[in-house]
Amino acid sequence: MAPGVNKGTALPLIGRHYGIRVEEILAVGDAENDLDMLLTAGVGVAMANAPSAVKAAARHVTEKSNNEAGAAEAIRRWAFEE
Repeated sequence: MAPGVNKGTALPLIGRHYGIRVEEILAVGDAENDLDMLLTAGVGVAMANAPSAVKAAARHVTEKSNNEAGAAEAIRRWAFEE
């Protein structure tokens, strides 16, 4: 992968393509490679089983892991909050 390219740098490009401001994007992650994405998204959500650094970077943390429908929990709880 090219230097400086990650999920966080991709998020604004994808948002622009679909006409969505980055502040309106909910991102869900469970691993270190999700850090930039969680910090860039308007609403960053870490899974319950994510490492501490990932949880610290997120605005919210689910009660369920990614193996227990944590992403569905994130959508239900925070996708329409703001």
